[in-house]
Amino acid sequence: MNFSYSVQCQPMPGQGGFSGDAARVVEDRDNNTILLVVIDALGHGKEAHKIAAKALDFCEQSASSPLPEIVHGLHHHVRKSVGLALALCRICKKESLLRYISIGNISMMLFKPKRIECLRQAGVVGYQISIPIERSCSLSTGDMLSICSDGVGEFTQGECDDALIVGAQSLGRFVMSNFAKDTDDALCLTLEVLP
Repeated sequence: MNFSYSVQCQPMPGQGGFSGDAARVVEDRDNNTILLVVIDALGHGKEAHKIAAKALDFCEQSASSPLPEIVHGLHHHVRKSVGLALALCRICKKESLLRYISIGNISMMLFKPKRIECLRQAGVVGYQISIPIERSCSLSTGDMLSICSDGVGEFTQGECDDALIVGAQSLGRFVMSNFAKDTDDALCLTLEVLP
């Protein structure tokens, strides 16, 4: 199982190019897994950008840990900051499985033949969270995953049909061009499951 992915990010205008939305993809070749991290630090500008970068570094350094442990560790690591929303996903290539924990206002959708909206928990990492619940779903060739910060408006699968056919980069560009808000930082990570 292979993947292609795209990360599209647009800082809120007037923030000097700094964004509190950030993403990182970490491949673990030894364990045949990929970790996807999307962060939406509360607020905008330099301060939010610093917290997002700090959170990404922590997640990358903890990449081989179980997802709930990463969430707990990150919660303590960014305590006393503005806090953040988080989507943390691990793709297990051998099992064709997506495991994830989503806390706060980051939306995740899996486009199989039918769209599946991934569940998320309320909370602010670094301020207040409940026990992280790891969920999972199977992946198949042709599936497309999108993970968007709240700076991206809602969209339906039908609105993206043409972009879904072309691939992850096309979907990411389409979503950002048509649904990114100019009143917030916006980020869209897309991933396509390849044969």
